[in-house]
Amino acid sequence: MYYENGLFPNTLSKKECTGEEWLISSGFIKTISPGIIATLPMGVRVLKNIENIFREICERENFWEITLPALQEEKLWVKSGRINLYERNMCKTILSNKTYILNPTLEEAMLDIIGKTTFKKIDFPLSFFQISERFRDEYTPKDLLVRSKSFILADAYIFTTSQDSLMKGVAKLRKIIRKFCKRINTPIKKATHINDSSDIGIESYFVFAEDHKQFNVYKSRKNGLYYRFKSKNINRHIEDFESLGAIEIGDITIQKQAISSNMGITIPGEKNFVYMATLGIGISRLLQIIASKNFDNNGIIWPKNIAPFAVTIICNKERVDEANALSQKLSKLKMCNLVDKRNISIARKLIDFEMTGIPVSIILGNKTDEGQYEIKFRTSKNNIFCNNKNVAKFVNKPPKGLFFYENSVK
Repeated sequence: MYYENGLFPNTLSKKECTGEEWLISSGFIKTISPGIIATLPMGVRVLKNIENIFREICERENFWEITLPALQEEKLWVKSGRINLYERNMCKTILSNKTYILNPTLEEAMLDIIGKTTFKKIDFPLSFFQISERFRDEYTPKDLLVRSKSFILADAYIFTTSQDSLMKGVAKLRKIIRKFCKRINTPIKKATHINDSSDIGIESYFVFAEDHKQFNVYKSRKNGLYYRFKSKNINRHIEDFESLGAIEIGDITIQKQAISSNMGITIPGEKNFVYMATLGIGISRLLQIIASKNFDNNGIIWPKNIAPFAVTIICNKERVDEANALSQKLSKLKMCNLVDKRNISIARKLIDFEMTGIPVSIILGNKTDEGQYEIKFRTSKNNIFCNNKNVAKFVNKPPKGLFFYENSVK
């Protein structure tokens, strides 16, 4: 791709920025109104890379992708018995005198599809996933993407005919979220929900956070495990736990037959109800979570496999044709690249390169002759020089000992 105009509005900062502030000043996101945030072109590319990692992992586990509409009939939620649970945060609209709900979550819609499709018992277990925008009327939206009114969520669903089969499916869901977080270089912890009044099992997968924490997790002083309590439960045993701030990346909910029994979704040919478990991952908020853990004084440092581009090619006006030819060469080698052809100084282009966190920059300027390039790595102070023949080699396999952020180049 070519960068000739101000598609990515970078704003130079005169102060030290957090990862969240770099997202804004580097032109990844923009707040339209409280809780409603636009994702700008660079941010879209990062999100698509994150989504594709989730998609790839799910498909390897034999989950089939499905796309669901943004609207659900309100009667589905009345039938499931969960309308009172979500009523406060539901976004509704009326079309042709019918009340519809803008999807806050999709368990009802998925079970409705299962119930209306002519599956046989031998077709189970069923495994699906989907990635889509959701809507929740947060009365006090805050912390940018952590708690917004519109967001992208990735879900995986397991439907089975027995408890044993369900738990085998849950093991797959656990495998998916752990593989996913490893691929995006985001270590996670698991917290088990303790709820005296429910048979539904919930596991939160989280990262520690104090500045923009979403909730508290409680680490047991006895076994070192993490838990989430309702306030009335933790108050009875507070001395046994250490309280820590956290942001949830995703959760696994083992509904069993709680929703299917209310909706009357039975196993084909039987009176017993379908078993269900789900995995949900907040894709939008990962922009913020990853940026908050990967930045320095110059900007964001994206993990290589989710960066908006693998390489940016920075050139002066005399070497534009050469830059275009290099871009085509790298594209043939499956190296996604951006040619920065703006009519500004190379020095300013390099500042933008560091702000946006693209891993590698190839510079075609006055320091080198035609066919010779300077390579700058986002995580190193040391540049190297190469020629047209070996540029791809150095981009793919940088010299050892070059980097001062080891984890960012894995």
